[in-house]
Amino acid sequence: MRSSSGAKAVVARAGRYAEAHPQSGDRNDPSPLKVKEVWVEGTRRYVVCANEDQAAKDRHDREALGHGDKSLAGNKGYRKYLRAG
Repeated sequence: MRSSSGAKAVVARAGRYAEAHPQSGDRNDPSPLKVKEVWVEGTRRYVVCANEDQAAKDRHDREALGHGDKSLAGNKGYRKYLRAG
């Protein structure tokens, strides 16, 4: 359901996120995670999770890939399809 229009509607649905795991200074603790429950048509339940730290890291990595840093692509076979700056 990652790319369907239903997924976009579920994520966009208003609701308050509950903090499942708070931010911690300890490196060994899990990442901070926010969760909300969304019911669609009263029968389908979705649990939407948001990890803002990971989202920021992913955004930074995508920008770096756009500037030609191919070393950030985890899949070595995929790197050959990336354009350098």
